[in-house]
Amino acid sequence: MVKRILELLERDERFKFTFDGHTNWLDDFLRFFPDERERIKRFVRERRLFVGPWFVQADEFAVSGESLIRNLLIGSMMAEEFGHRMNVGYIPDQFGQMENIPQILRGFGIERAMVHRGVGDEVNQDEFWWMSPDGSKVLAYCIKRGYTEERVITKNLEESLENLKRFIESREKENTTGVTVLMDGADFTYPKEYLSRIVESLKKMGVEIEISDLESFFDELERRIPENLPTYSGEFRNPRYDLLVTGVYSTRIHMKKKNLRVSNFLERYVEPLLTLNYILNLEYPSEIMMDVWKRLILCHPHDSISGCGTDEIHRDVETRLRWVEEISWELIRELVKEIFNSRIEHGKELRIDEFMIFNPNVFPYGGIVEVKFKTTERLEGNFTLRSMRDGEKIHCKVLKVEKIQDYIENDGVEFRDLFEVDALVRLENLPSLGFERFVLDEKEGFKLGDAWKSDLEIGMNTLRNEHIEVSVEDGIVNVKDLKTGFTVKTGVFRDDGDAGDEYNFCPPEENECTISPLKLEEVGFVDERPFRVKMILGGYLMLSESLSNDGKRRSERRIKQEISLIFTLHENARFVDIDVEFENVVRDHRLRLLFLSNLRTDSVFAGEPFGLVKRKSVKLTFQDQENQVWKEGYMESDVNFYPFQRILFLADESNGFALSTLDTTEYEHRRENGISILELTLVRAVGYLSRSELPIRSRYAGPIFKTPDAQVLRRMKTKIRLIPSKNLSEIFRISESFLNPPLMVGIPNPTGEKSHFSLLSWDDPRVILSALKKSEFDDRIILRFYNISNEDLEMKLKLNDILENPRICSLDEKKMESISQGEDDTSSILSLKIGGKKIITLSLGFKKKG
Repeated sequence: MVKRILELLERDERFKFTFDGHTNWLDDFLRFFPDERERIKRFVRERRLFVGPWFVQADEFAVSGESLIRNLLIGSMMAEEFGHRMNVGYIPDQFGQMENIPQILRGFGIERAMVHRGVGDEVNQDEFWWMSPDGSKVLAYCIKRGYTEERVITKNLEESLENLKRFIESREKENTTGVTVLMDGADFTYPKEYLSRIVESLKKMGVEIEISDLESFFDELERRIPENLPTYSGEFRNPRYDLLVTGVYSTRIHMKKKNLRVSNFLERYVEPLLTLNYILNLEYPSEIMMDVWKRLILCHPHDSISGCGTDEIHRDVETRLRWVEEISWELIRELVKEIFNSRIEHGKELRIDEFMIFNPNVFPYGGIVEVKFKTTERLEGNFTLRSMRDGEKIHCKVLKVEKIQDYIENDGVEFRDLFEVDALVRLENLPSLGFERFVLDEKEGFKLGDAWKSDLEIGMNTLRNEHIEVSVEDGIVNVKDLKTGFTVKTGVFRDDGDAGDEYNFCPPEENECTISPLKLEEVGFVDERPFRVKMILGGYLMLSESLSNDGKRRSERRIKQEISLIFTLHENARFVDIDVEFENVVRDHRLRLLFLSNLRTDSVFAGEPFGLVKRKSVKLTFQDQENQVWKEGYMESDVNFYPFQRILFLADESNGFALSTLDTTEYEHRRENGISILELTLVRAVGYLSRSELPIRSRYAGPIFKTPDAQVLRRMKTKIRLIPSKNLSEIFRISESFLNPPLMVGIPNPTGEKSHFSLLSWDDPRVILSALKKSEFDDRIILRFYNISNEDLEMKLKLNDILENPRICSLDEKKMESISQGEDDTSSILSLKIGGKKIITLSLGFKKKG
């Protein structure tokens, strides 16, 4: 394909070609055809071949916000290396648009966007201003007919003229400028060698038409736009004019979980630790990190991370994610040795009885955390660690010990016997965005005794601490806030048949829906006081094995779907952790866990990249959905369920609660008979990439391939933190502690004296850390954070004295401006105003050793 494009550009000077907004093809193509680099550069410089601005066309709702920024950063850097980046945010094929895209584009100096999917009748013309919640605006053009108009211009001149007339007539109603764009191309089609000839003939017939590019099109558009051009804000998730394929956020949900966890590990652990090591030792593996980010983002094309591809494609995605995870751990292993100046000699004594505990949060960490680490010491029962900062002891409890062999790198590689330990650790005041060093103190069955007084109680089918009570009755679990009396009920599951495909959930014609708590076979308790207590519910649901042979109903054969629910209550905690584990044995179904309350609200605040989006709960019956498609002309029906990331929050004037997780990305909310019902999807299992006919969709969405892996017949684990509160500051502090717990790593043979370090902190938990990394263009540090709330905030940023010369920086790390300091500010304390859902990037210098 690329060879053919280059040859056509060489032969025909009138021809231009625009890649669909990405640059990753350059790496692939030049790996096999390195001699074509200069020719590609020539065409890019001549503005005849347009590349970028993205690295890949990522799904906006399934990946982290920081990865979207890196995607655009890498794509822009690659395009500029070849001579020019296309300065249009080309995003027509993503499955809807999230509301912060204009802010991200403007952060890279891009003031124009081409959109398509998700835009409905709320936008009544092609051209409009699209504004993010922070006020950032781009000029947007919606190609409602789609980005694949390759059938308009054919080899036949008269036919092309008639097609073109119909195309222009179809756009006249919603076009206010008299200029429109025809995207002559489609997925899996080659460029037309006859295009220039037909266009020249059309021009001679009086048709105003040019082979152009998106930058030139927007230049002309800007000359013609009226002064009263309307402004629209918010996300676009309307399936009126094209498929939104709303089922993708529960397809292959295990892969989305892996991606979010790997992304979070890279963003909140690996890069910050590499940055701390860079500040302390001036070492930063920039080339390795560029490769790591590219491999991660190669998992993010919207047809890949969304799960709507062949089994082979998604096995490759999982392999890339595993590679990123493995290299991330290797980087941490090596940087720990550098920070603490480890000295390991081949064949000599190896001692790992000192440990670094890293806090990835911007506030000091205190509480119970479960850790896994490697040591040369065999630990049993309880033990203590002594801080090398202040000599204080922390108490620990061994959960599991396994003797392993691991490799140790020195002047060679050798394998040593080690112990891998799972333990509970009670931390107090762990330095913010930094680490503390500990040494093993007492390890021989140390008795906790009255080390501290625990508020944990175990009763008859009940767990309790000072703040929360968890009880079970007939399989239904009540989580009660003891201060307010507000209760959330859970432990109830909903299972529906699914006759859809990877793109869309669709119940069978005769659906049998199961809504039930588990049929309990076990109610057990694990007493790990004074740290925590657990209640374990083991049971099953009797579910249809699959769809019937004709696909119109669920199979009459019932099988036992075993499920384990584990509720964990920590000492003095204002939250409950929930683990759901099961081996999925059912095909063609969607399984959900329900959370019921008396909240009087019909809206949910759902986590999205760089914010919370408020969504009103939609009440649609299946008949309503069919009517939208077959009577109202929708390409696909609206649905009651939506994507989310990291957090869901519901509240009324009196009470509220939040759910925090990295393990699922789809929810549904509704109110029935005064009961608020929030449903979290645990698994959706289907057997086809696309089906030819679905009653909730006007056409097929992709090739009709069988995808047995998408039945997800595997072990599923979902971790959720339930937070009964309506205080957003409290919720986000608890949520961030859950999503980013401290990391404990053994230090082999340390010789360095560093006992602790804290790089920075700030005072408002509603301001969320997004990135801490080395700059791509100089030796400074990049710090990025955002206000997840809708409110304007004033924050106090406290910096370590090693940092200096802070500046506000654009997302592309190129433009900088000085920071206005308040009267009370010093070189180490900054007062910053940050608007609702605003992303802030700082560039920071630091004092170098010596």
